[in-house]
Amino acid sequence: LLYHSEIGERCIGKTIEACRGFQLPDSSTGSFSIDDIDGHARLYFFERISIGQPENELYLLVGFLVKEMRKDIANMLLAKIAILGAATLISLALAWGLGERYFIAPIKKLVERTQQIQSGDLREAPAISALPDELRTLFIAFERMVAELSQKEADRDLATAELRASEQKYRTLFDNMAQGVFYQNTDGQLTDWNRKAMDIFGLKENQFAGEPPRDLTWKLVQEDGSDYPEEHHPSKMALRTG
Repeated sequence: LLYHSEIGERCIGKTIEACRGFQLPDSSTGSFSIDDIDGHARLYFFERISIGQPENELYLLVGFLVKEMRKDIANMLLAKIAILGAATLISLALAWGLGERYFIAPIKKLVERTQQIQSGDLREAPAISALPDELRTLFIAFERMVAELSQKEADRDLATAELRASEQKYRTLFDNMAQGVFYQNTDGQLTDWNRKAMDIFGLKENQFAGEPPRDLTWKLVQEDGSDYPEEHHPSKMALRTG
């Protein structure tokens, strides 16, 4: 581990496995989800980059808390990537010593790109010309990660919209069906009912909330007209048998 954006110096120089409790997959690029060593679920993206010679390899590894991604994927991505990307690129520029023309100017363009994404614009960026091979590889890896998260955000929005439509369809059918239906929780409390149920019982909604409706003058009968023992009532049987 050569650099980490959060945990300071205590893991620098150690292996990923010793510091974070997992090994990187044996592939050049990808992503994986894992319950991290601190007990939090994280989504990791990684890219293996060749530096100069093919045998000189560096891994770029970026991890995101799943719970934070659900709240605001774009802002979280950019805050982490901007810090890690800028620091990594600057350190490479200083190590290679190629100066303003070959590294600082391209870095500024990459920072501008992170600011663009941080504003909520996840559209594909135009290619940055005149980048050294190593920085071009890093830029491509960065854009690939942004594209994956953009797709995940779109999939999430689509799933949310489909769920809302499904719930609305269910509610319409439930409220307008010809059968009377009500729901009870495990304590026997009524939690939901439709209009037909109120019509059958001859009650208003405020009389239906809480305890199931009861009237000593009512007589429960089965479909064949025979008595319906209270202990055989579906709600009581479900609560008794689980």
